[in-house]
Amino acid sequence: MFVRVKTSRNSPRKSVQIVESVREGKKVRQRIVRHVGVAMDAEEEGTLRQLAEHIKSRMLHKRRPGLLPPEQVAETAIEAGRRRGTGGPLPVEDLSRLREEHRVIARQSG
Repeated sequence: MFVRVKTSRNSPRKSVQIVESVREGKKVRQRIVRHVGVAMDAEEEGTLRQLAEHIKSRMLHKRRPGLLPPEQVAETAIEAGRRRGTGGPLPVEDLSRLREEHRVIARQSG
């Protein structure tokens, strides 16, 4: 299950939906589980995405109860989405400045 944002071609509106993938024979189709709302700007979209994460975590908790409460799971997912753009390796501007720190060599026994 995941949160999907759909845009219309001729409108600034964005629909926020909770969707799950369902296998039908050899094909995988996406089924809309819940329509959360329509956003007119980026601020509304962010609010609806957070609401969708909370709804999604409650729905998943009802299907399969977990160790953590659904509110904590939703907050963790929202925080991970915020950090997604800031994480990862730093870009190397000049490869000639790149240096090796250490190398691991293992012998194969046998």
